[in-house]
Amino acid sequence: MNDLSSDTETNRLLLTEAELTQKVIALEAQLANAQRQIKLQQQARDLLFKSSKLHSDLKRAAYLQKGILPQEKDLDCLKIEWFYQSSDLLGGDTFDYAKIGNGLYFFCSVDISGHGISAALLSMYIHNYFRNEIRIFKNSIASKYDTNLSNRLLHTIVLINEQMMETLSFVDDYFTTIVGLINTNTNQLELIQAGHPKPYIVDIQTPSESQENVTIVDISGIPIGMIADAAFEVTKHDFPKGSRLVISSDGIFDVFFKPSNKKPPQQFSEQCLVDFLEKSTNLTAKKFILELDEYLQLSNNVHTDDISFLVIDYQ
Repeated sequence: MNDLSSDTETNRLLLTEAELTQKVIALEAQLANAQRQIKLQQQARDLLFKSSKLHSDLKRAAYLQKGILPQEKDLDCLKIEWFYQSSDLLGGDTFDYAKIGNGLYFFCSVDISGHGISAALLSMYIHNYFRNEIRIFKNSIASKYDTNLSNRLLHTIVLINEQMMETLSFVDDYFTTIVGLINTNTNQLELIQAGHPKPYIVDIQTPSESQENVTIVDISGIPIGMIADAAFEVTKHDFPKGSRLVISSDGIFDVFFKPSNKKPPQQFSEQCLVDFLEKSTNLTAKKFILELDEYLQLSNNVHTDDISFLVIDYQ
């Protein structure tokens, strides 16, 4: 009897020890799981902080990117307006303009292929490149070192193409551009087009929807950074008083809009832009930009591509 009681007590103690071991194992598993949860929560907080900081940095970069765009809208007899909207926080479009001499004005419009941070960085690099070229133009004219502006304009494009093909060969992106000079002394316009959408010259002196007052400047060229030793051409065009020059990036032609409530949405085309230009000859450059923005709902929507517009009125 005593032996039987002893065995029962032993079994009970062994069961208790087994239960205790299981509880310890369960507690260790709970502790490990809690530690994993704490670690995951910390990682989530770190990611949230980094994401918030990245978003903040991108917003600041976007602010700086837009801040380098020219703010002066009056250059003597030239009245200039522009529109800029990136498809994301950072964009690949940029443009610039400046007076470089008496009656002489430089301008450029640039559209980097691709989107995002890399396109934005390249965009700012190209913007600074052209800003430096503006200084060179000014110094050349002031010192009368180089009075052949056509050659200087061509040299500018050839040099940046060489840089894209050599120094920046690790960059996959290329860019399209139109660079030009307006000479109000001779009422002429000089242009180099490198893959950019064709510009428009509009007669706003004698506005009439019935006459052909919009000229599509039929020029073409190879985008910058695609072909080494690419050939570029300077073309000259009449640009008398009462003319408007309109240059856009190709993002405008990816926009869908509703012409009226009775018609389905349609893609904004080159012909749509020509029609809008013909009907807007009585508008100032500023009013033209505002009405185009409202017509296409540009500022109120997110778009698949960056959109930029440069409008220069010669008054």
